Amino acid sequence: MMKLKKFASLMLSVLLCFSLFAGCNKKQNDPDTLNIVVYDGGYGSDWLYSLIDIFEKDHPGKKVNPTLSKNAQTIISRNMNSKDNIDDLYISIKVDWEIYAPQGKLASLDPVFESTVDDVKIADKVVSAFQNSTRSVCKGEEHHYRAPWTAGVGGLFYNAEMFEENHWSVPQTYEELTALCKQIAEANIPVEGSDEETVVPFVFAGSEETYWNYLVFNWWGQISGKAEIDDFLKYEDKACFDPSDATYGKAYAGLKQAYTLWYDLIAKNPSYVMKDCVGKTYMGAQLDFVNGKAAMMPNGQWLYNEMKKAAPEFRMKIMPTPTAPNAQFPDTNYVVGSDQSIVIPATSTKQDLAMDFIRLMASDTAGNIFLKQANGTLGFNCDFDTSDELSEFQQSIATVQSNDITLFSDYSNTLLGKSGQISSVYAMKLPYNDAVSGYNSADPTNSTYTPDRYFNDIKSTVNGQWQNWLDRIS
Repeated sequence: MMKLKKFASLMLSVLLCFSLFAGCNKKQNDPDTLNIVVYDGGYGSDWLYSLIDIFEKDHPGKKVNPTLSKNAQTIISRNMNSKDNIDDLYISIKVDWEIYAPQGKLASLDPVFESTVDDVKIADKVVSAFQNSTRSVCKGEEHHYRAPWTAGVGGLFYNAEMFEENHWSVPQTYEELTALCKQIAEANIPVEGSDEETVVPFVFAGSEETYWNYLVFNWWGQISGKAEIDDFLKYEDKACFDPSDATYGKAYAGLKQAYTLWYDLIAKNPSYVMKDCVGKTYMGAQLDFVNGKAAMMPNGQWLYNEMKKAAPEFRMKIMPTPTAPNAQFPDTNYVVGSDQSIVIPATSTKQDLAMDFIRLMASDTAGNIFLKQANGTLGFNCDFDTSDELSEFQQSIATVQSNDITLFSDYSNTLLGKSGQISSVYAMKLPYNDAVSGYNSADPTNSTYTPDRYFNDIKSTVNGQWQNWLDRIS
C-alpha cells in the first residue's frame, strides 16, 4: 500500500511538472511576448531592464521575457538546433551566425539596416569596424544577418587616485609613457600594508594575455590606419604576413612596429611588471591592481563593473592610448567585440517585434543608457549626452570612443578567416607571455619572441601552411 501511495505521489508530481511546463510553454509562445536570451557577462542587467521598460511603453500590450545567463552561448546553440525553438532574439558572445545564416536558420535583418533611428540610417549607425561583419550569403543571396552588440573599448586602465597623489600626468605619447614607467619603477613607492613590495607600472594576467592586443592593436591602427589593415585582412596572398614585402606586407610591417613598441617597453623591462604575471589568474591580477600594487593594467571596458563589486571606492579610468612614434593615424583605435552579436532565429514568429528591439538598441537613447548603466559602449555610433552627470570612468570611455575616432577590428570577412584556418592576425600563438618569460637580459638577442625572431617564425609558418589552408577551404 505504501509503495502504491509513493507511486501515486510520484505520478502526481510528474503530471504537475508537465502541467507547469505546458503552462510555461503556452506563456512563452504568447504572440504578445518577445523571448530574448542575453549573455550575462561583465555589463550587468540594469541596461537591459531599462530598455525593456522603454520598449514595453512604446509597444502597448507587448511584453519582453528575458533569459540572462552566463551560459547563453550554450542555450543558443541548443535552441537553434531544436525543432521547437521559441526564442525571438539573441544578444550574446560567440553566436555562430556565420554557420547559421547560410543554413537559413537566421532571419534577414535587411529591414532593420534600411530603417532609420535618430534620423540616421541604421546601416550607417553601425560602427565602422563592424560594417564588414554583418552580411552572409544564403541560397545565393547576400543579406544582413547580424547586428553588433558592443564596440568595446580596450587599452590601458590606470589608478586615478594614485596618479593624482603622485602628480603623474597621463601620458599622451609613447615617449611619455616610457618616461612615466621609468619614474614609477625608480620611485620605489611602498605598497600600502606591505613591508617589501613597491608599486610597479603594470600588472597583467597571463591567463588573459590577449588583453595586451588591445594596446598593441591601438598602436597598429595609429601606424597603419584602418584602410591598410582592412586590406591585410583580405588575406589575398601569403606575402601579407611578410613585413618586408612592399606590395602586400605594409600593414604587417605596421603590426611588427607596434609589437616592437610593446616588447621594448614590457619584455625588456622586468621591473615594469609585477613578478609572476605570466602565471597570474585574471582575478589575481585584478586584486593586485585594486590593492595598489600596480599603477596600470591592460584590459577592456567591462573591468569597471567587475572591480566595483569588490572595491566600490576604487577610482580608475582608461587613458587614450599614448600616440606611437611617427603615427600617421593617431585617431584610430582597435575595437573589441567582433564575437558579440545580435541575431533573430528564423523560427521566430515575432520577427517584426524583435527587429523593433534592435532598432531601439541602435538609438542614441540606448547608447547613453548602456554607457551610464553598463559602463560600456554599444556597437552603434552614438552622440553621448555629456550634459547629464557621468562618472569619471564613463567620461573617460566616452572620450576614447567618441565619434571622432576611427575604429577597426581584426575580423576577416574571408573563408580563410571565418573558417579558422588563420586563427588570428598573428597566425600563431600569442607572443606576450613567452616574450616576458623568455627575455634574456644577459643576451637580449638570444631571447625568445624578439620581434625579428617572432615575425620570421610567422612568415615561415604561413609559407609552410598557406597551400594547405587554401586546400581545406576549397
